[in-house]
Amino acid sequence: MLRFLVMGLLSVGVVAVPTLWYMQGVAEQHALAVAVTAADHIASRLIAPVLSTRALSGDREALAAIDAVVWPRLRDGSVKHIKVWDTAGTVLYSDESPLIGRRFPVPDWFADVVSTGRAQASLSEPDKVENQLEATEGTEVEVYTAFRAATGEQLVFESYFPPEAVTREEHELLVQLLPAAFVALVALHVTQLPGAVRLARRVQRGQRERGHLLAHVAASTDMERRRLARGLHDDVIQDLAGVTYLLESVADDVGTAVRPAVRTAAETVRRDVAILRGMLVNLYPVDLAAIGLPAALESLAAPLRGSGVQVETRIDPDLKVDLTLATLVHRVTREALANIRRHAGAARVTIDVHRTPEAVTLTITDDGCGFEVGSPSEPGHLGLPLARDAVVQAGGTLDLGSAPGQGSTLTASLPTDWGPSPARRKPRRPQGHP
Repeated sequence: MLRFLVMGLLSVGVVAVPTLWYMQGVAEQHALAVAVTAADHIASRLIAPVLSTRALSGDREALAAIDAVVWPRLRDGSVKHIKVWDTAGTVLYSDESPLIGRRFPVPDWFADVVSTGRAQASLSEPDKVENQLEATEGTEVEVYTAFRAATGEQLVFESYFPPEAVTREEHELLVQLLPAAFVALVALHVTQLPGAVRLARRVQRGQRERGHLLAHVAASTDMERRRLARGLHDDVIQDLAGVTYLLESVADDVGTAVRPAVRTAAETVRRDVAILRGMLVNLYPVDLAAIGLPAALESLAAPLRGSGVQVETRIDPDLKVDLTLATLVHRVTREALANIRRHAGAARVTIDVHRTPEAVTLTITDDGCGFEVGSPSEPGHLGLPLARDAVVQAGGTLDLGSAPGQGSTLTASLPTDWGPSPARRKPRRPQGHP
């Protein structure tokens, strides 16, 4: 949920940047539209009524009448410069009198302003030829709008406004729009929270159910192993031991021709009984709840040490993990050490178990003969593949790396939050424990 909230806030920020950029553009266009309205007002309400035929012909007294209506705007700074153009590009009036009567090249859109009446407004620096006689200070709001004089002639009114007016209008609009946009984005994020909470709870419920199922599978497996071990010990091994005693007792009473065969059979049965007893040690599940995982792993290393292999264990003696998680670690270690004992021919083995808040990691390395990773396993060798399946079902990973002549490394990582919360886990002996 914390990651969701952080990502949501980051998403709001990512969305807010282009939104702010777009809103700023909208505010600027609105401010320019306000400038166009002001220019239309000056042209149609102030200049058009006094723009007579005499003024169009350059009569000084007629031009003075235009000065009388526009100079108050120029003095108070609401307008920087004013020009009146005819459609051919001649300046009919300007606050800079040397420009009156001069013709200048006009841009392509000038004719569009005349024919359609659509105004042109932009923030720009006055750098055209006709601006050379005007006192300009950087960027200004330049507006071209068409209007009709009192004589009925179609003309173009050009005006320059200080950029502060547009900036102020833009700022005021942004102040009005930004809170609403921000509240909308935050509200959108907040409305997604209930769904995210439900999803997170569903995922947690699924993890708990998977954890309970895995714990049940582990308990069922242990119970089945105990049942098999009890059956072998109480029935098969006892019967075979009885057969051994019977064969040994009758070996001296049979003829010399069959006596060697009887003694060979007795020896074979005795050896099979020893093998079955050894299998019982691996088959019967260790009581991890009683002895703890470190001691159980040490006991798994004992047979290797007994055969002359140097085994180094790096396990915190105070390591505490969930019982089912400990069972998985024990199972993977047992299968890995069994493979090393049977196939690797290793002289040195290292068992490393460490825990972080997120996972328990088991690493087993050996300096044996190694093998080609990806080569098919021998038929009937299912211990390690089954252990891998159990690790994957618990949400973990199991990787095996090796190369011919370079030993092998097994790494199993099991998440500590795979199942029920610690408060709900109550380690107990599986049913059927003697």
